[in-house]
Amino acid sequence: MEIRGKYFILNGKQEPAEVFQQLSAIEGPTLYEVFRIINGIPLFVEDHILRFENSAGLAGLVLPYTRDDIFRHVTILIRANRFRNANIKLIACYPSGKPPCYAAYFVEHQYPKPSEFRLGVDTITLRAVRQNPNAKIFHTALREETDALKKHLKVYEVLLVDNNGNITEGSRSNFFCIRGNQVITPPVHEVLPGVTRKYVLQACHNLKCPVSETSVPAGDLPSMEALFLTGTSRKILPIRKVDGGSFSVSHPMMRALMEEFGRIVDDYLSRHDKL
Repeated sequence: MEIRGKYFILNGKQEPAEVFQQLSAIEGPTLYEVFRIINGIPLFVEDHILRFENSAGLAGLVLPYTRDDIFRHVTILIRANRFRNANIKLIACYPSGKPPCYAAYFVEHQYPKPSEFRLGVDTITLRAVRQNPNAKIFHTALREETDALKKHLKVYEVLLVDNNGNITEGSRSNFFCIRGNQVITPPVHEVLPGVTRKYVLQACHNLKCPVSETSVPAGDLPSMEALFLTGTSRKILPIRKVDGGSFSVSHPMMRALMEEFGRIVDDYLSRHDKL
C-alpha cells in the first residue's frame, strides 16, 4: 500500500487510511498528479492542480472537483496528517459506466541523497514512447518496465528515446543538456510539461542563460558538456552517466541553475502560509 498517514480524501470526504484498499479494485483510465510539501507548504500547488485539470482535458475527461475544491482537500489532508515534508498524490479514475473516483493522499517518496546532488546519478536509455505525453496518465506497462530496469541495472533513471532516436524525457523526470553557453531541452509538445521544468526555465531566464527547446538526438549526447534531470522530488539533479558515457557534474552553469532554482523555491515558500 503506497498511502502514508492516518487519513486521506476519497470523493471529497476525509476517510481513514484503512479504506484506501478499496481503490485497488477500481479500473479505468487514471489521471494523477504528485507534488511536494516543504515545511507544511504545498510547493507550486497552483501549477500542479492546473496541470491535473489540463491532463483531464487532453484525455477527453472532466475532473469531478474544481480547483478550489482540490486545494481545500489538500489543506484538509495536510492538517489531518500533520506531515511537514512529504509528497501528495492526486488521482482521478474513470471506470466504464460508473462515476469517476477521486482521491488525494500522502505517498511514500524517495528524495535524492545529498551525495547524488553532489556526484550525479547513473542512467540508461530505452526505446519507448509515451502516448499523449502532455497528459499525466498512468502507463502501467511502461512504468513496470522502467522500474524493473532501474532495479536490475542499479541505475537512477531511464531516459526514453522516441522512434526518431530523440531523447524525450525520463520515466519520472524531465531532461536537460548544456552545450557551450546554451541550455537545451526537448520541446514541450514532446514531453510532460513538468512543473519543476517550468521553474528551471524561469531560473535560466533569471540568469540570462540561452535556452533552446529542440529535439535531442541520442547520438548527440557525446557533444554535450552536462546533463541533468528535473522533477518534483529531484529538483535539479546532475547526470553522471548515460549508458556508461560520462558527463561533468560540476559544470558552472548547471551549478548556478541549481542555486537559482533553490532561490525560486525559497521565495515561493516565503510568500505562502503553512497549512
